[in-house]
Amino acid sequence: MKWYKIYLNGENRIWKKCITYSWEFIYEDKEINFQRIIDSSSSERYQIKALIKGKGLIAKSISGFGQIRMPEFAEVSHLFLVREDILNINELSSIKGISLKRVSVYGDFPLDYMAIIFNEVIDCVDNIHSKREEFECMSTLVLDMSKIPSSVDGFFLKGWNKYGFYKNIVNENMKMQLLHLYKANEFLKFKEIQKRHVLHGETCLFETGGTVRSAYSAFSASAAFASSAAGLAFTDFAACAAFLAHEQSQGSALASG
Repeated sequence: MKWYKIYLNGENRIWKKCITYSWEFIYEDKEINFQRIIDSSSSERYQIKALIKGKGLIAKSISGFGQIRMPEFAEVSHLFLVREDILNINELSSIKGISLKRVSVYGDFPLDYMAIIFNEVIDCVDNIHSKREEFECMSTLVLDMSKIPSSVDGFFLKGWNKYGFYKNIVNENMKMQLLHLYKANEFLKFKEIQKRHVLHGETCLFETGGTVRSAYSAFSASAAFASSAAGLAFTDFAACAAFLAHEQSQGSALASG
């Protein structure tokens, strides 16, 4: 199963036609932490604030924006929002592990948003193989697949963002369901994540696209070296397991000889 980080397309050609929002949620006229929304009951009503372009001021009505529209998708405090009029809840019914919470825009705006809230918060960063850089776009995130339950199509990733925010992680099923939404291909971007599998004590590190980059054998250190020296690039997990089993059998034969 492939997993992806999801993020908004930041191209100016898109956002010059759309309203932008402040980075904080508000509740009862007070700014609140993103964690409050995740942990709260669905009956609480949250808001976001629209910004007047180029001024950083809060807009109180959509009337002053002219041809600039409310975007179909938005991101506030790393939570993804989908405009209510394009969201068919039935289309998302097959997605496991999410809930939706209504978010309105402060002032006189005609449409609300629905925030996508994952039911699971998981710390599954493979700290051995992940590489953290000062800028996240230069970092390499690897997931430990053994910590991800099979019962979810997406989750909040804990322990990766240096400021404590969660990352939105989705699998292939949720990605395809989201891409069915209007304008999703324009607004949403997905970056495939590397992942680590463990089988019978062997570790296989899959690159994006399903290629096994390296394998580490607890039984014989030569197995990992042999795969690298042979220049092999496995395209599926079965091939990786077969290679490691072969290397182990060769090691056993040498040891018994």
